[in-house]
Amino acid sequence: MEMQNLLSIKEATNIVNTYRTQIFTGIAIVAIAISGLIYWQFSRVQQEQNALQALSEILVEYNRAYENNELWQDVEVGARTGYRQYARSTLAPFFLGLQAEALMQQDKLNDAIITMDTMIKQLSTRSPFYDSYRIKSARMKLSSEDKVKQEEGLQELVKLAENQKKSQQQQAQYYLGLYYQDHDQIEKAHGLWKSLGSKEEKPDMRSVWAMMAEQQIKQG
Repeated sequence: MEMQNLLSIKEATNIVNTYRTQIFTGIAIVAIAISGLIYWQFSRVQQEQNALQALSEILVEYNRAYENNELWQDVEVGARTGYRQYARSTLAPFFLGLQAEALMQQDKLNDAIITMDTMIKQLSTRSPFYDSYRIKSARMKLSSEDKVKQEEGLQELVKLAENQKKSQQQQAQYYLGLYYQDHDQIEKAHGLWKSLGSKEEKPDMRSVWAMMAEQQIKQG
């Protein structure tokens, strides 16, 4: 029995000696992987913080541009640069959104539409801003001189206005009503706007879109 135990110990020792390199290599790989994961997580957090800082700076210029149109070019360049620098950030789509707005303000509508479409493709469908940006995209296309783009925008706006599951349905209905009004379909516009306010809602609980629609109806 003692001999068997001795042999077992010797065998175990031989196995350890034989596979020592593989064992320690495996341990090293695991340690490196863990260290790499920690570094990656830290780098990712740092990247998100840097992206947020860059986005905040562009937003300052964005707000100033509404008072000074010459600044829109700076917003466009800043947003494009920010997107390139932080393309892997979760905030990347919002750089594109700002760039699209800046392009539109400079009457570069076709470029704005392309940029906005790219932005929407990258934005998560779970984002609370997703439907609002789809509405904005549709409105851009409705402003285009391209008949195909106009039709795309109209169909998108109609789809959002009819979908009761969408969070921004009333916003879509309001802007669709404006489209009808601008195209001399007043009754259709008023009918859509009247549907915004539910009879069960209290007057002080109505959405801003319902109140804006009411004002549009009063103005004729």
